[in-house]
Amino acid sequence: MDSMNRLLDVVNRTAPDLPGGRQPLRLPRTFALTAALAAATLTLTPAPTQAQGMVQMDPQIQEMLGEVSGENLDRIVRALAGFETRHSLSSMDDPDRGVGAAMDWLVEEWSSYSPRLEVSRECFNPVPVGRITREVE
Repeated sequence: MDSMNRLLDVVNRTAPDLPGGRQPLRLPRTFALTAALAAATLTLTPAPTQAQGMVQMDPQIQEMLGEVSGENLDRIVRALAGFETRHSLSSMDDPDRGVGAAMDWLVEEWSSYSPRLEVSRECFNPVPVGRITREVE
């Protein structure tokens, strides 16, 4: 856990400044733990035993896995954290802050991955109940 705390400290210290002198969102410990577990899952694949034999991995999958970059994942996380909130009642129209701005960024980001990838923004309008006190998109 000590290494997790050190990693979280480094990430939070190196977060870029936001426009207007606003403080960047600091990543919680649960995020760092989730990211570490995801990275471990991707990288710690057990070697096949004699009984299993050798499994031939699909070359296309190997190529795609080779394109996964820690720097790119870090860029994406920082960009999403830069929208400052995930609150469902945050603005859908503000181009710089809230879930609407994050969704617009994701559509643009994912659209850049492949011309064959169809990316669209879908909306869901929940009924106001509980913590959702008004109609939202």
